[in-house]
Amino acid sequence: MITVTYTARSYRPEDVCARYVRVDSTGKYYWCEVGPNRRDIRQGRCHARDLPADVRDAAAANRGNYPSYVEWPRT
Repeated sequence: MITVTYTARSYRPEDVCARYVRVDSTGKYYWCEVGPNRRDIRQGRCHARDLPADVRDAAAANRGNYPSYVEWPRT
């Protein structure tokens, strides 16, 4: 289940330039969408099953690194 926890007041779907995801040390996945100025315009949580296998694997491999977010291409 993909959950939105933050949406900027100025959020518009067409402003999303990229989406990223990370996994923390407890196995929880967090994602964000950034706008043209590279600031977060939407954030949330998701489950591993919501992610493509390659994105999930990349996030797991990058866990504990800084920055830990990996790109989650929009389809």
